[in-house]
Amino acid sequence: MNRQLVCEEVLAEIDAWCQRYSDCSVIFAGDRNVDLDFADNIASVISNFTENHSLIRCDELFPTEDRPTYVNLALNQQSRIDYILASPGCQINNFSIIDPTINFSDHLPLFAIAVYHTSAPHVKTANKPCPVQNQLRWNQADLISYYFCTGDLLRPLLTRLDDNQFAFKKAWDVPMLYMHVVKLLIILLIQVAP
Repeated sequence: MNRQLVCEEVLAEIDAWCQRYSDCSVIFAGDRNVDLDFADNIASVISNFTENHSLIRCDELFPTEDRPTYVNLALNQQSRIDYILASPGCQINNFSIIDPTINFSDHLPLFAIAVYHTSAPHVKTANKPCPVQNQLRWNQADLISYYFCTGDLLRPLLTRLDDNQFAFKKAWDVPMLYMHVVKLLIILLIQVAP
């Protein structure tokens, strides 16, 4: 497989969407599998795309986050190959590379806070109200991540219960435990279900 050709095709598709919605800002993130700070054919293709669209690298906006995003302790390797790129009109309030205690990948998660303002919906409908989503979309949720992360989040609590380290000394201990579990599940659910 020609990685450069694949990269060029993906960027051409993104470029087509950027041209189609030229009045919109764009933020895109992910694993580029290339360090954009080193001379390389693929790095040049991505850097040219970034320059052509005047995109800003969040790691350059927040220089304190200048650190590796790929870390493989077993192979003793690390590099920065994951990026968040944003249009100049995007208000990026924060960016960080998270080093979680539990991570199922050798890539560290990227986190950004972006503020987006809009005065009207971009797509006009024929006097139809915009649909409102009142519930989470389980049919589009990452159920595998939800399953494994739920186990990881609740395992310490289960260990405490199994070891009798959590003694129910007061009547409110059970509701507090219940609320703690519900809070963890809601936090995780919001992350995996759109």
